[in-house]
Amino acid sequence: LERVPFWARKRRTTAEAAVRRSEGDLDRALTHLGSQDGTVTQHAAVVDADTRQRDSDETQARRRRRQEWATWDSRDVKDPNAYTGPDDPRLQPAQQARAQAPFTVDHDPPHRSRGHSYGRDHGISR
Repeated sequence: LERVPFWARKRRTTAEAAVRRSEGDLDRALTHLGSQDGTVTQHAAVVDADTRQRDSDETQARRRRRQEWATWDSRDVKDPNAYTGPDDPRLQPAQQARAQAPFTVDHDPPHRSRGHSYGRDHGISR
């Protein structure tokens, strides 16, 4: 510093102080990063363990469901309507529904009375 001009000495001293502060900040940041890295590693281990446990549980549940489904074919299911004797209605042929008689209209001429009442028919028989 003795050989550097006076105006450059101040700038160099200020620059060196700034570099030292930055190095200190960098050291503290690296220390913090190292501790955070350890925390992330711990949390990742927990997540991995939980994932493995969940996968194992799902695999066991899937196996249990498949075994249960496989036994459904072999279960003895009793029919509540198991009777199949000769009078069992399920074995009888289906009866056809009765056809309803068609609706008809009577087209006979109206009743004429024997008396002549001016050509009018009142439907009264004498």
